[in-house]
Amino acid sequence: MTLLNLVLPYKCGYKATGYFVSSFFGVMIAATIPAEWMVVFIWPFLFLLQLIFNLYWGFRLFGRKKAGTVISFVLAGILLLLSFI
Repeated sequence: MTLLNLVLPYKCGYKATGYFVSSFFGVMIAATIPAEWMVVFIWPFLFLLQLIFNLYWGFRLFGRKKAGTVISFVLAGILLLLSFI
């Protein structure tokens, strides 16, 4: 999934965004591997962030920019609400 963070924005012409986000997620995942207790708490959150990011860029790549924006905002809102529970 981290590889998709690089490929999808790259194909849309946003190379710097792809490099930055994939590097960020790669470092975050690599940093949490040594501490096993962090994997349980951090990785689901990172997975959801990557899912939101990939959905947005996937829809944008196929010409559905508005649908990608709406779905990303809805999922981000749900994630934000769930983080307060």
